[in-house]
Amino acid sequence: MQDEENLTLLPKRDLKRVEGFAKALGIPLSSFLSNPVFLSRNGRKDVFDLPLFPKLVVKKYLYSLGFYVGYIKDKVFYPSLMLSKRLSRLCFLGICNRVDDFGEKVFLYNRRVFEEHIVEFRKGISIVVNERGEPLGWGVGKAIYVKNKEIKVVDPLKDLGWYLRRGG
Repeated sequence: MQDEENLTLLPKRDLKRVEGFAKALGIPLSSFLSNPVFLSRNGRKDVFDLPLFPKLVVKKYLYSLGFYVGYIKDKVFYPSLMLSKRLSRLCFLGICNRVDDFGEKVFLYNRRVFEEHIVEFRKGISIVVNERGEPLGWGVGKAIYVKNKEIKVVDPLKDLGWYLRRGG
């Protein structure tokens, strides 16, 4: 049975989840979310930033009027690829991992990028961009240890190649 679609203001508990994401990224929530609403579908909450008053919006136009921020499922916020595009303009704040051309290909195949292909490194969740500053998706920068040597890596969370791999 499919959930009924209802456009609603995002409850505070869910807003806290999105705030936690913004805090982990190191930016204020206001840099990408001003009027949060959600649409409940199939056990998840699709989160939108809606510039218009929610009651004035017809549901079938929501995807073109609002900005899709991500979704909440099982009490976890998952950012959208479009959000990485919107926030990539803030890379100067140190919220991005920048990879070279080879690292871009590896990342787009949903594979770990190693330090020899990382141009700029950030530990923790980040937007992954290529050398031209184009967003490739979301990743996590971390240090792993191989033979007692620290190696920096970027693990993909969601990348643009996801669209092709999932067949859509």
